[in-house]
Amino acid sequence: MKTIRDMEHLKIEVLDERFYQSPSGEEKYYPGSTTILEVWPKAQLNQWFKEVGFNADIKLERAQQIGTNVHQAIETFLLDNPIICEDNFTIEEWEMIVKFMQFFYRYNPEVIAVENVIVSDELEYGGTLDLICKIEDEIWYIDHKTGRNLWKENFYQAASYKRLAETLGQPIDRIGLLHLRAQTRTEKELQGVGWKVYDVEEKMTVDHALKMFDHAHAIWKDENPNYKPKNKVFPMSFNKSDEPDKELLYGTR
Repeated sequence: MKTIRDMEHLKIEVLDERFYQSPSGEEKYYPGSTTILEVWPKAQLNQWFKEVGFNADIKLERAQQIGTNVHQAIETFLLDNPIICEDNFTIEEWEMIVKFMQFFYRYNPEVIAVENVIVSDELEYGGTLDLICKIEDEIWYIDHKTGRNLWKENFYQAASYKRLAETLGQPIDRIGLLHLRAQTRTEKELQGVGWKVYDVEEKMTVDHALKMFDHAHAIWKDENPNYKPKNKVFPMSFNKSDEPDKELLYGTR
């Protein structure tokens, strides 16, 4: 969740990042592509939960934090700011960042957009696109993946992001999932030791991926007819001698 500290009104807002506000500015919210695909059956993941047991939540939370840290480092780098290992990253995270650099310096992509947030009233969903870039003469959407495995829904999600980009007039020629934990051992086209770009078209057609995404979207909307983000607002500070803002304190504001 994203936290906003409002110093003027002395409040902290915790935003539910699973939802995106309508680009019109109205109080209308849409789910993110990742949230929609949570309805997709995950037999292998469920089996993993059974095997890991009580540690599952801890491992899952750690995996999510790794993904966040690596994504933020890549974003910082692509926006022309330096990144330094030191104590900011674990060795596991830094190794994945190095893998991204191997990809970057081999192909020297021309950066078009980084962590671009796109929401569509027409499509009724939103997403944050990792990287749109130009490699040689083709426009790519590159999605960074830090998990140990890639799943079918990862390809559905990437295809849904292509469609979002195209609603703003940004054409996408190819979609690639840059897996920074790949078990590859040789240098090949779009592949290095420990990383690989999986072209969506090599796994399935984009049309098929979008069809599967739309099925998931229909199920999600049927299961969540009155959805809205679970944003939270808290007072920023307390002083025993001062009367608190009761509406803010009890969450009625």
